[in-house]
Amino acid sequence: MAVRNHLVQHGFSVNVRATGCSVQQFQDAVTELRQQTRAGDLALIYFSGHGDRVEDLSPTPDEPWDTHLILSDRRLPDDWFGEAFWPLVHAESPGTRWVTFADACFSASALSWIDRPRTPAPVLPRVRDTAGTTEVRRLHLGAAPDSQRAPASDPVGRRYSYVTGAFLRAIALGGVSYREAIAAVAAEATALQVLYPGLPRPTCYENHTDGRLGTSPAFVPLSW
Repeated sequence: MAVRNHLVQHGFSVNVRATGCSVQQFQDAVTELRQQTRAGDLALIYFSGHGDRVEDLSPTPDEPWDTHLILSDRRLPDDWFGEAFWPLVHAESPGTRWVTFADACFSASALSWIDRPRTPAPVLPRVRDTAGTTEVRRLHLGAAPDSQRAPASDPVGRRYSYVTGAFLRAIALGGVSYREAIAAVAAEATALQVLYPGLPRPTCYENHTDGRLGTSPAFVPLSW
């Protein structure tokens, strides 16, 4: 609810799905968001929950592992976003801007389908979208690389999950960009490594090399 409250305070229209959301309910919610998003709009998708990765055993595997969001009834693989969701965004919603945030294990590519290195990467890479388009700008924040688990709670006892809490603390004063905020989370993770070895660094992937979305103030409406 902390993320919801922040977004409402900054003028976003928020559709909150509580715990117990099924795959169909999740797909319906993000599909409705896609259909309502117009050129110039900023759309945000935030997921906090469990994630997993499973070996890609399809007849024509596109990667060694598929990352999954775990909903109340079953898993939702990242392939759904890459094959069913984002192609429609690019085809039908040119000029839109999207930020996705997955606070879950193995979440560097969950929700996003943004082309990325297949090995653990620095926290602030800038890479191109697999579609090669310049019409839709997207940024994805993940709590952990696709190869690592994310902590379920703040390791120092604060009320929010580690990445969400650190991110909200970073942007509390206003004017902090997505990249600055996620870098602050990464710095906090590094400092906590002494007490909590193996704490993963968050990830940030963007589909435009100019980085304009990533350098915009986080979780506030865009002015461009």
